[in-house]
Amino acid sequence: MNQQKKYPIRLCALSTGYDHRLLIDKADMAFEAGRFTALVGRNGAGKSTLLRTIAALRRPLSGHVEINGTDTATLSRRDIALSIGFVSTEEVRIADLKVYDVVAPGRAPHTNWTGLLTATDHEQVKKALALVGMGSFADKCIANLSDGERQRVMIARALAQDTPIILLDEPTAFLDLPNKYEIFLLLKRLAEQEDKCIVCSTHDLDIALKTCHAIALIDGHDIKCCPTDEFIEEGGTERLFAGTKLTYDRSTHTICLKIQE
Repeated sequence: MNQQKKYPIRLCALSTGYDHRLLIDKADMAFEAGRFTALVGRNGAGKSTLLRTIAALRRPLSGHVEINGTDTATLSRRDIALSIGFVSTEEVRIADLKVYDVVAPGRAPHTNWTGLLTATDHEQVKKALALVGMGSFADKCIANLSDGERQRVMIARALAQDTPIILLDEPTAFLDLPNKYEIFLLLKRLAEQEDKCIVCSTHDLDIALKTCHAIALIDGHDIKCCPTDEFIEEGGTERLFAGTKLTYDRSTHTICLKIQE
């Protein structure tokens, strides 16, 4: 028996932008639970702005975002924190702060007024660190980590938050190729096994096409989301690379530099 699909995130006639610049115009679409979706588009297309608007960190120009059927404008910050984990591209460089102490605040929405962590909270923090391969780094100072390691820590904090939705803004930007794949595959497993709705902006399109369930393309002021296979068949990669020296080789599923003859 097919289970009814769930769409934790809905964009309702949503328009986004900043400084009077329109980026996305009247978007009506949804992101599905149990799916890992890559958000792609040219530089400046509005990927980060859209993610921040969904997370209620930026107001829409018009329209609204619904989280589990509720307009985010009516939700408290705690309600949003219980629903959405957000991983930004901002670097964390705090001297003498241990990795464990960076991840632990992810449990804040689940604690009472004292803010003290329970045994369950500590287990969630340890589990999150293990999931991103940083279990042995708990007592290390975050200032001494590489850029890639710090990004893994920030992903762990979102995992510790234990939300049904995770939004990530370029989470693999500072990682080498093997680690990029590991993070994408980890996010895919989390979406499938934990029934999470995970949306990740990325420029690593070749990896996204091999690992993500769906691709959401910002093209001009429009956005469309579809299964990855459908995205490829409908020429989504060709639209993304229009006017550039890049092409998509469907036979090998790789992005290539166009050779001028």
